[in-house]
Parts: sequence; structure tokens; C-alpha cells
Amino acid sequence: MNKHVPRVPHRSAPPAPLPAPLPVACAAAILLAGAALAPSAAAAPGGGQVTAGNGRIVQGNGTTTITQQSPRLAIDWTSFGIAAGESVRFIQPGPGAIALNRVTGREPSSILGELSANGTVFLLNPNGVLFGRGARVDVGSLVASTLQLSNADFEAGRHAFSGDSAASVVNRGTIQAGAGGKLALIAAKVENAGTLNADGGSVLLAGASAVSLTLADGRPLGLHHQPRRGPGRWPPTAG
Repeated sequence: MNKHVPRVPHRSAPPAPLPAPLPVACAAAILLAGAALAPSAAAAPGGGQVTAGNGRIVQGNGTTTITQQSPRLAIDWTSFGIAAGESVRFIQPGPGAIALNRVTGREPSSILGELSANGTVFLLNPNGVLFGRGARVDVGSLVASTLQLSNADFEAGRHAFSGDSAASVVNRGTIQAGAGGKLALIAAKVENAGTLNADGGSVLLAGASAVSLTLADGRPLGLHHQPRRGPGRWPPTAG
């Protein structure tokens, strides 16, 4: 099965609450309208501190390399962006490895360059996430969200995301999962105007304030979903 979301922007009013559990492969896209995400200057990730697991961060010449030395790795960043011409690479123990990247600063994440990983990457930023038109992402699996996940839940394998952020996740680039991989974009508001490919896997776009992902071998397979309610702000005007 090849799930492919073409370059056609689509927005719809939020649906009625979905039953739980809901397989990711069957999850509908929830695309909500709103106002714009405050633009941020894209730059290399900054202030990275390993808070769970073992890993090493090396930066230089526009490249950030994270070598993960444990099945699960959590890093707190003061900022996480990738400028055009820059790259961030995760070298992981295998496809079941997960690297949690949590942004603690106040800037949205603008991904305009290249992001690669042989396992799963979580990118969590309550200020919003934008994959710009020049972005190229090639990972085993990806979860990009404005919701939060504690280290205790992460290390225990409980992927229970929650939060009250009104920011958005927007894709205008190209995001490719590995064979059988999964792509999940989760926020108060989600928009896809780019390309999402998950060969033999599945794609989820969810507007929610609480989501519990079920994973196997580090890849999201299903969810319990609480739809987002109430007004919010809408992201990107550039990228």
C-alpha cells in the first residue's frame, strides 16, 4: 500500500469526535482554518541537552548530527530549526529506535532544509512547526506535534501526547517515510500543502488536544483521539 498526499491544500471543518481506538491507517485528515503562525528565523538546532537515554550531538558547517546510543533518546532544545542548505541527521540503532526532540524555547520550528533518520523522530514544539517548500524529510517514521510528552511516559512506552497549544503544524515540503513507516502531524490545526509519502505505511493528520499513539517497532499504528475544541491561531505565512 502506498499512501500519498498530493500537493493540494485542503481545509475542512472539524468532524464529530472519532471513536477510539482508531487505526492510524483509517484516520481522517482534520484540517482547520485559522490565523498565521508567527514566522521564525530558521537556523540549526540550538541548546540541545540529552534528558533521557544516551546520545551525542555534533554540529558544524551547517550540519547537525545526533548519534543515538540507546533505543530511546530524549533531547530538550532551546530552538529547533533547519535553514535552507542545512541538514540534521539522526544516526539511530535501528528502525525501532525513537528520538524525542522537545523544544523548550519560544520560537516555532521552521524546517527549510534536510532532516534524515533511519528510525523514528518525534518533533514537539508548542509554538508550531512548519515544513517549508524547500524542506526534504527522509525518516523511518515521523511525529510532528505541538502537544507535549513527558520523559516518564516516553521511556515507559506510553505515547500520550496532550496540551493546550493553539499553534499549528503545516507541511509545504516533501516528507518521506521508510517502507512501512508512518507520518503523523498532530496539532490544534494541521495543513498539508506539500507531499507526504508512506510506502506500505500510513499517514495521519489530526486536530486534537490529546492523542495516544500505539506504536510497534517505534512506528505509530493506532491512536486514541480527543478532537480539538475552541478557537485557535493559524500558522505559516511564509516558507
